[in-house]
Amino acid sequence: MIGRALQRCAPVLLGTKVVSWITGVAGKFPVARIFWPRPYLLSMLREIRLANPGNLPYLHRCNERYNEGFMAKITYVEFNGTEHVVEVATGLTVMEGARDNGIPGIEADCGGACACSTCHVYVAPEWVEKLPEKDPMEEDMLDFAYQPDAARSRLTCQLKVTDALEGLVVHMPEKQI
Repeated sequence: MIGRALQRCAPVLLGTKVVSWITGVAGKFPVARIFWPRPYLLSMLREIRLANPGNLPYLHRCNERYNEGFMAKITYVEFNGTEHVVEVATGLTVMEGARDNGIPGIEADCGGACACSTCHVYVAPEWVEKLPEKDPMEEDMLDFAYQPDAARSRLTCQLKVTDALEGLVVHMPEKQI
């Protein structure tokens, strides 16, 4: 676990200028995401507000928060059956988790503004009742999705990741429109 804590927190120990630079680079150049995936950057930036950069006890606190479920495992299943299990930082959306981890099948053309249906998925049946209800805007946008299912279809941009979503399974449709 200390390796993951170092991966998430080492830039904070170097100071806020380094984190700001890395954040700027990750937003513009995909190569930076190989080393600093966006969920880690966002969680590091949240941690800066809570701790004193450069303080070694901070690294320990960061590792404890990681162990306490700071990331939720979500399984994305492509139409062909290929599964991708990724850890997504709480506070992000299921769509951002797919986009930031390069999961094919979720296009997210509107960037999460609920203005398209290109992040449409079918939620596994055992998860349908565990998710928050769809708001009217999401229901309207699902009318434009490819073969929507009244019970299981959701837009991943509207599903905020929390500890309660640990183990969520979503299935991608054959195509996004």
